[in-house]
Amino acid sequence: MGDRTSSAVTKPIWMKQAEEAKIKSEAEKAAAAKAAFEATFKDAASASAPAVADSSSSDSDDAEEDAESRLASKPIGPVDPSKCTAAGAGIAGGAACSASSFVVVTKDSDGRKVPNGGAQIRVRVSPGVGVGGSDQEGIIKDQGDGSYTVTYVVSKRGNYMVHVECNGKPIMGSPFPVFFSAGK
Repeated sequence: MGDRTSSAVTKPIWMKQAEEAKIKSEAEKAAAAKAAFEATFKDAASASAPAVADSSSSDSDDAEEDAESRLASKPIGPVDPSKCTAAGAGIAGGAACSASSFVVVTKDSDGRKVPNGGAQIRVRVSPGVGVGGSDQEGIIKDQGDGSYTVTYVVSKRGNYMVHVECNGKPIMGSPFPVFFSAGK
């Protein structure tokens, strides 16, 4: 009986290897998810750092510090339309016949927010197939801090495309598909 107990406690080598492979796979998935998150929500300098690099490595720390100091000494601007973003309820849809708003944030080529206004923002709302009607322009208010509030109203229920341009070029993600439910 003593032999049975010890063999029941000891796992076969293939089971240990399978568990190690699972742990390694989960760690790789977590690292990939973290890299995707950082690439989406951090500055371009942070996103360009290797996602799989060991953070204890002094070489990667030095390179990251050099990139940060280079970025800190570099003046912000000019506006890069491909880095500008739009966010808010109006970019997701709403109810027809009600005002919808969202905010456009201008950024430079390094992904840093531009601290002043003056960019030429244009918003065009196009009705989808079957909705009918013509394109309309959004009303843009320059907040003076690199952000712009956009307001528009659609008259019918249906699918629309919201085209957002900065200095004549589409911003990141534009055009945005939006759906409006029936108005009140």
